[in-house]
Amino acid sequence: MTYSGNKLYNSNNIVLLIAIVIFGAFAINEPQLKNRYIYLIMVAFTFLNTILNAYYFEITQDELIVKNYMIPFLTISYSLSEITEVKLLNNAYKATTKSRLKIIRGDKRSIGFNGSSLKLIDWQEMVNDLSAKKITGTISKSVVLDKIGIPESR
Repeated sequence: MTYSGNKLYNSNNIVLLIAIVIFGAFAINEPQLKNRYIYLIMVAFTFLNTILNAYYFEITQDELIVKNYMIPFLTISYSLSEITEVKLLNNAYKATTKSRLKIIRGDKRSIGFNGSSLKLIDWQEMVNDLSAKKITGTISKSVVLDKIGIPESR
């Protein structure tokens, strides 16, 4: 099952588009070359930030796969048998639900994967599917704390 939300129309991509239009217009109209570089650096920084918030997730029979819709060749796979817990943490200020996923495998912890395109229903379905596969899910204090339920262990 894939949990990707709307990869085309989300706040993450809208911020990038606005930054490209505004800073791009300033860079084109700027007479001094030195100042043009500053505007182009701001566009590059916004693009990098967009990439860091563009993760989505796929659960197969035996793997949790993390992908990035801005970098299609980036794929990180975790064996479900190694995962001891997943945590929904507070972050991703441009995300609809302001959450990120941290995967814990024993004493190893992943980075927090920001899924700005995921909606509340996507996070809930992912937590439910992982719970069905006997993987514990926890939610930190975040926007989703009162909205997503952690299924009881079976």
